[in-house]
Amino acid sequence: MPVAEGIECRITKDPLRHVINRVLSEIARKIPVSVFNDIKKALGRAEDKYRFSIYGGNPLNLLVYLESEDFRDLVTTAYSLQVDWVIKEILEALADEYRVSCPQIAEKALEVLKSVEEGKPVGKEELTPEAVYRRLRLMGFNPEMDESGVIRFEAPGASVTLTVKDGMIHYTICKKGKVHTVEGLNIKLEKIGEI
Repeated sequence: MPVAEGIECRITKDPLRHVINRVLSEIARKIPVSVFNDIKKALGRAEDKYRFSIYGGNPLNLLVYLESEDFRDLVTTAYSLQVDWVIKEILEALADEYRVSCPQIAEKALEVLKSVEEGKPVGKEELTPEAVYRRLRLMGFNPEMDESGVIRFEAPGASVTLTVKDGMIHYTICKKGKVHTVEGLNIKLEKIGEI
């Protein structure tokens, strides 16, 4: 990933290991384990892809990541799971940590933080079947999309079919399971109805 030429930073603390993971360890018990794991995996994949580590990479690549579709996807996912505050805390920590050692990263983190706080999309993406397909893959699902744009994939205990139309995702979730009695089935149906 390219970064702006002529820019130098004097960073001694790795963005992921020393800043982001510190924030994640502080909030670990405040969000569901699955959400925590998804955020942590997404950030780990981002470090691999954008190489913003101080260990063999370039921390300035964090500037590229914060403007990328991958980061936008993370923010969108955080909003949908109502944990956008986690992203805000990460951005605040990056801004605080690099205010002196790398003002470019601090400024970009504050700029993105302002957008997130105002509920503005970070580089708005049009909702298309291709964009949904790509996001699902980034989230760890294995979707298949046919030529008409219908997307199907397996989620834990369920099959999902969806289409994108008029700026909305239309979905059908088929829950899988087993019960021994009709009463047990009724209980499951009631729980599904509560969702």
